[in-house]
Amino acid sequence: MRRAGAAHAGRPRSAARTLALGALATLAATLAPAIARAGEPAPGRLADAPLLDASALPPVPPEYLAHEVAGLHFHYHPSAQGRVRPLLEEAEALRAELSAALGASVLDAVEVRIAVSTTDLERILPPGAPVHSVALARQRALVLGLGTPNELDAAEARAAFRHGLAHLALDELGTPDTDGTTASRLPAWFQEGWALAFSQQAEGARGRTIWWAMMQRRLVPIAELERELLLSKLAPSSVPVAEAADFARYLVEERARDGGSALPALVTAVRAGASFDDALEATYGRDADALEQSWRRELARHRAFLPVLGFVLCAWGLWAGARALWRWRRARPSAAVRPPSRRRVSARAAARAAELARAGTRRPAVPVPKVAHQGQWHTLH
Repeated sequence: MRRAGAAHAGRPRSAARTLALGALATLAATLAPAIARAGEPAPGRLADAPLLDASALPPVPPEYLAHEVAGLHFHYHPSAQGRVRPLLEEAEALRAELSAALGASVLDAVEVRIAVSTTDLERILPPGAPVHSVALARQRALVLGLGTPNELDAAEARAAFRHGLAHLALDELGTPDTDGTTASRLPAWFQEGWALAFSQQAEGARGRTIWWAMMQRRLVPIAELERELLLSKLAPSSVPVAEAADFARYLVEERARDGGSALPALVTAVRAGASFDDALEATYGRDADALEQSWRRELARHRAFLPVLGFVLCAWGLWAGARALWRWRRARPSAAVRPPSRRRVSARAAARAAELARAGTRRPAVPVPKVAHQGQWHTLH
């Protein structure tokens, strides 16, 4: 009886334990996606161009300097004045370059904030923004950190400036939101790739990365590029970053089927509500797969064949030079049969002439007269 009672008492405990474990498992499954997404940008956006709530930017620190050039309102720390001056000089030409590339006037009123340290950067970013250089579409602002994570020189600051303004220009021609702001509906990989290609940032490093990836057959399919970009954390030397920049460059350089510039037509089609794949087919007359295959063929032609050809030609030139040097050394006479040098011949001729001169100063010997008498020779005195 005791055993039966104990068994009946254990069953409710076992059932309660099972229910508790099931509830915990359900809760974990529910919260896992939210935890995984914590700290990540909104879908379709990357960390350097997040879509934050349209909150106002914090006030500019009082010690900041201010300049306005062609609609770009600069606010920057006084210690960054030397590195900001080239950006001020390029601002007007850069805005015209972006307007020409996108086929519309852009960036007529944008705020550019420039900090010199992480602490300084935190003071000028809106709440919720990552603490690094970001392009904020809804705030129509570009925030640059010249000292995060490493000190940027003038060339790197220029590339970051071009990169951020390219993001803002694409977003300005994007789809209007309910709050009156606009944001691009282009895929995140295209936004990042085009901004990188336009910035001219680390072009040599990206070229080497994509060349090695192609030689090792590690190119990422375009359909998986956005996910791989998120995993790469936008590392400049990563294959997804280099691939996004090069494929975006190819799409921009490829002419539209009507012979015009492709990028304005592509941006206009997406803004009108077309999906990116439909916009590609409407712009180029080919679908995304056909364009990807065409891009890969171009890579094989220019990024693989030409470097390999150059390497083969260099190797052949070194071999030919080494063989010519070997033949020349072999054709030279050895030291045993080598003719005397001009200096040696001249020294011998001089010694011979001196010897002859000495011989000419000696008096010739005069013979003594002798006579024979009774079978003997006698000297005459």
